[in-house]
Amino acid sequence: MNDITIDFPPGVVNTASKRKKTGSWREANLIRWEGVTLRPVGGWEEIDYPAFASRCRASHKWNGLDGNTYTAYLCEEHCYVDIDGVLTDITPTGGLEPPIGTDEGGYGDLLYGDGTYGTPRSSRQRTLPATPCFTLDNWGGELRAMTSPDGRLLRWDPASPASLLTAVTNAPTGNRSFAVTPERHIILFGMDGDASQYGWCDQENDTNWDFASTTSKAGKNNVEPRSPIVAHKSVGSDFIVFTNRASYNVRYVGLPYIYSAKKIVDCPTPLSAASITETPEGAFWGAVNGFWLYNGVNIAPVVCPIWDWIDGQIAVDDSRFEASMINVAAKSEAWFFFVSVDHTENNRVAIYNYKEKFWTMGRLGRTCGVGYSNDTNPFMSDGFKVYRHEVGFNYPDAEELPWAETFTVNIMDGVNMMTIHQMLPEITGPTDNISYNFIKSSPQLPETISATKTIKANGYVDVRETARDFRVRVNMVGNDEWTMGPVSVDVKPRGRK
Repeated sequence: MNDITIDFPPGVVNTASKRKKTGSWREANLIRWEGVTLRPVGGWEEIDYPAFASRCRASHKWNGLDGNTYTAYLCEEHCYVDIDGVLTDITPTGGLEPPIGTDEGGYGDLLYGDGTYGTPRSSRQRTLPATPCFTLDNWGGELRAMTSPDGRLLRWDPASPASLLTAVTNAPTGNRSFAVTPERHIILFGMDGDASQYGWCDQENDTNWDFASTTSKAGKNNVEPRSPIVAHKSVGSDFIVFTNRASYNVRYVGLPYIYSAKKIVDCPTPLSAASITETPEGAFWGAVNGFWLYNGVNIAPVVCPIWDWIDGQIAVDDSRFEASMINVAAKSEAWFFFVSVDHTENNRVAIYNYKEKFWTMGRLGRTCGVGYSNDTNPFMSDGFKVYRHEVGFNYPDAEELPWAETFTVNIMDGVNMMTIHQMLPEITGPTDNISYNFIKSSPQLPETISATKTIKANGYVDVRETARDFRVRVNMVGNDEWTMGPVSVDVKPRGRK
């Protein structure tokens, strides 16, 4: 007998081959690591709100001047604010322009053979220079909101809680998105119907957009070479701004120019306007060819060992409309949600722990969320419901409970057959929350999955499975917290048959 300890490093490494010989986790669902300890991602509970009348695409939390905390939810055609736990509809009179409208797709929008001859094509499949964008922020104690299809800069004042969103006086219309700067300007991107233009209001006064005045600090500029602005994100006191051709650093430079844009480098644009977030290391985003980080000076690719999994799952065209990135700051994690090939809305998530530099993944869909470093329970929305996350270990509406699966384990160097008699995992928490399966494989033979194994009262798992190669799958079957560390395995070598 051989008593061997298996201690897999934190994080998932996913490649196309399941039989790759490596001591790593190959795939997981809603599993994270804290240090080297494997544990399930925290569960969630639904917030008691009525369903949104249209899909929620952005959320924002801020403190009003009255000291109260407010959370806003910007939907495709509506806007809501949580006031003392009550969801209040503040949609402007006449509503918000929907992101797609009634436009129909046309010839060449889909692959040959898709759809029925003579019928309209789905407009969501049309390749657009920039897909819809939804922006929320606070201007002092007030809320500012904008959707790119509507194009207006809208305001709401908590001092008048029964009021609706209204257009900011004198602000240009036909805009794509906006940002509130540390210098107390609002910058509009894709301003006034010019997709490559950005402009800003007078300092401390978002009703003054007089670009010709010599006493106002309002101004405007264009990115060069001209190309539609797609996305932006703050990086410290600056902003990184993307077009389909290049990226730019928009920076406060003071009088007389106020703000200027300097081209950084040609780099991949975020997959969608929402698939970028701000982290302590800089702006982090997902693109069609991987993940990228801008720290205020340089843009660099971020190594993603689960890219094979993402690339094999993602529906790029739909994800350009739907993909979103949420910073779960209290866990030092960026959650990238995208659409898989068999869906039309987000249903997969790739999770990057930017503090420890490892990745994991899950089967979960969210359109937006908000969580700060001191907020242990971030809010996320699936489009129509809002959930408080990291609450207990129940997973309502999830496809599956958490699980993790290793790569092939070749304890006998892949030459001889072996029999695993027993396994002793290092477990904390109720052991009846966990079960195991062993996926057995040998060259030229189909894989087989063992019967489910459970942990006995003495802490051991009786296995008694023989094969040349094994993969081990850990399954969460209860709803209590648990963790797993190193595993001791009792192995007996066999012959080469």
